[in-house]
Amino acid sequence: MTITASDSDDSICIKDSSPKCTLKRLQWTYLIGNFFMAAANHLPGAYRYAIYQSYGINRATIELFYVIYYGSALFLGTFVASLSDQIGRRFACVLFGVFYILYCFSFRFPYTNILALGTIPWGIASAIDQTVFEAWLITEHRKHSRDPVSLKYILRNTSLVKICASIGVALASQFLVQSFGYLAPFNAAILCLFVMMTFISCTWSENHGNKHMSSMTSLTLGFHALRDDYRIVLLGLCTSFYEATSYIYGIEWTPALQNAKSMIIYDPIPLGFCFAGQLLSRFIGTLAFGILARHFRTESFMIMIFFLAAFGLSVPIFFPDAQWPIMMGFCLYEFSFGVYRPASGLLRSEYIPDDIRATVMNYLRVPQLVLVLGILLSHFQLSIVFFLWVFMSSLAMICMILLNFATLSSEKVSAIQYKDVLSYEPIVQNENTILQIDVNSSGETSDGH
Repeated sequence: MTITASDSDDSICIKDSSPKCTLKRLQWTYLIGNFFMAAANHLPGAYRYAIYQSYGINRATIELFYVIYYGSALFLGTFVASLSDQIGRRFACVLFGVFYILYCFSFRFPYTNILALGTIPWGIASAIDQTVFEAWLITEHRKHSRDPVSLKYILRNTSLVKICASIGVALASQFLVQSFGYLAPFNAAILCLFVMMTFISCTWSENHGNKHMSSMTSLTLGFHALRDDYRIVLLGLCTSFYEATSYIYGIEWTPALQNAKSMIIYDPIPLGFCFAGQLLSRFIGTLAFGILARHFRTESFMIMIFFLAAFGLSVPIFFPDAQWPIMMGFCLYEFSFGVYRPASGLLRSEYIPDDIRATVMNYLRVPQLVLVLGILLSHFQLSIVFFLWVFMSSLAMICMILLNFATLSSEKVSAIQYKDVLSYEPIVQNENTILQIDVNSSGETSDGH
């Protein structure tokens, strides 16, 4: 007997082994786990830069912290997250909580060396966050369904839940800071992480890529997948350029607003409210993804989305001293990011092999981390950083145009081949040369031989 919370399509199935209810349970357990993960991620999001400044740390040193963070994500994070295909993806998601707690705890000590060391577990946690959670979902989904539509909606709903959590905690962080100081959001994040780790351990099933495969074999097969399918490489370059932009944006959006002295939003700038406004724009973008995905191919509409991102990030170039226009441009960029998140997950589910999914996804992160490290180590002025934002978003758009063309060409070739098979007829020069052989149930031909 099916027991549901209601008769609607969105009801939660409590006891039913049907594929539909299994997918509903999968969606809800994944959404709840991601809710607490996103809450922990974004509680301190608007105040990382500010708390460093409150400790008397200058911009050059803060950028050095981010260099260590990205270096950790590139080397240690890529290796640890790739191991999840063998050691288990649920276990790796729990490890995310452990590493992020270490990072948040480091802010209790206002010493440069300790804060620098704290960015190392943050980098490892980031690599797990960006790859393993999604790999776990796609593998679990494929255990129960091959329907890409249901996966599309789970990815969209995940983005919506994460954005809602982020908006809520961004507003909460504003009040926490006003009441208890800059350290309060980091303490609250630790609490969310403990809840997340407990929930995932109790409700998520374990899955692997190929747990009998050695880590070296997994790394080798991941390289072969990139070598053999240039569409994965194009997808990787596209995500690398765009996400490199997002990482630099995450560091520099606060000083970009602080340096603007005309058309003031408020003095002092309410960073928590500004962050919440950007996340609201991201929420609207994720809703737009659901509409776009019903009517257009993902590769097609993402071309325009990357154009919007470049346009939004170009505002500080033309109006560097105007807070309100810059904020509006940032909101347009966040709208594009809201579309990008579920769209990129859907594209990865289509192109990347499941057995080595986490490994390949971590390979695809390498170019973006190298780009970010290069930009941070160069210590560019903000005006140059603004140009780099637009340039990398434009490169992402070009890569998506090439991927769209490659996919359309591949589909056209497949359609022609399929049509040729359907229309195939044997070439007979003379109808008298046709030898008809009837096979009976004993395996003999009709003439008895």
